[in-house]
Amino acid sequence: MTLKSIAEQAGVSISTVSRVLNDKETKAASKDVREKIWKIVRETGYIPNSNAQDLRRSSGKVMKETDGRKYFALIYARSQDNRDMFFSELARAIEYEAYKSNYILKCSFYVNDLDQTNFASIVGSNEISGLIVLGRFNENRMNAITEAQKNVVYVGLNYSTNKHDTVFCDGYKAARKAMEYLFNFNHGEIAYVGEINKENRYLGYCDALKENKIKLEHNRIVDAKQTLDGGYRAAKTLMERKAAFSAIFCANDATAMGIIKAFQEQGVKVPDALSVISIDDVEMARYFTPMLTTVHIPITELGKMAAKILIDRVEHGHTLPIKIEIPFSLSKRDSCAKR
Repeated sequence: MTLKSIAEQAGVSISTVSRVLNDKETKAASKDVREKIWKIVRETGYIPNSNAQDLRRSSGKVMKETDGRKYFALIYARSQDNRDMFFSELARAIEYEAYKSNYILKCSFYVNDLDQTNFASIVGSNEISGLIVLGRFNENRMNAITEAQKNVVYVGLNYSTNKHDTVFCDGYKAARKAMEYLFNFNHGEIAYVGEINKENRYLGYCDALKENKIKLEHNRIVDAKQTLDGGYRAAKTLMERKAAFSAIFCANDATAMGIIKAFQEQGVKVPDALSVISIDDVEMARYFTPMLTTVHIPITELGKMAAKILIDRVEHGHTLPIKIEIPFSLSKRDSCAKR
């Protein structure tokens, strides 16, 4: 497999393939074309020779690539989380960073796959060098994963106490930051939409209300799937309850987008009549109307660091679990207003 053959399969030029593989943020190709190229790379296990980078040519031909490939796998904490905007961006960042060190994404798993009899044999095989876990797993699930594969890195928004490498951006602190912003805008009646069970973002919401001496009203809380549809349905639930609130804190951007769509359909203007804030800052948050006010999670940095730590564990054999916390920031946009 060469750059030329990848270009032929993708229907683009060799230079476009080179730019996509060497610059994750390149504007040389559309998102669909970039995804198509990376799909071909995954399926073929293409690894470039470092001497063949930048389209160096010998006798008018792209220099021959060597076979120095190594494989890793991803596992998503929830079914179909590869469709989630946050996790898809995170996975792309991991894949790109790992690729620079000759690691190819071999396969992806989901939480239900852990119950299959061949899961342990697949991830524990010599063919797969390591595994990166995306999102929160319960302790028993994580134990099953670490028993099957010794080289494991967790990446997400919830701190993990398990004895494996962890790269995280603290969802609890991010939630407190979002709530503080709403308080500064004079909002006291604040609803919550998102997951609840063992979810640090929900705990941050509750603690923020408590510290500000605001009663926790359960009719303002909806335990919802953190998806566009989950947010949309949660908005309908809040409407049916006729709960009183001036702002909604959503656990992630997808939920917030679903919330806003549902309320706008009922003529409720955001942010004039309702403020909405969330966590993630996925790419779509900047193009949604209104642009989302959200806690910015440095998704690319999370992915890059997770890949680097996995590679260090595989190649240099560090044994003590590494815990790295990545800082967040607040992206102030258009979905919040003062009360």
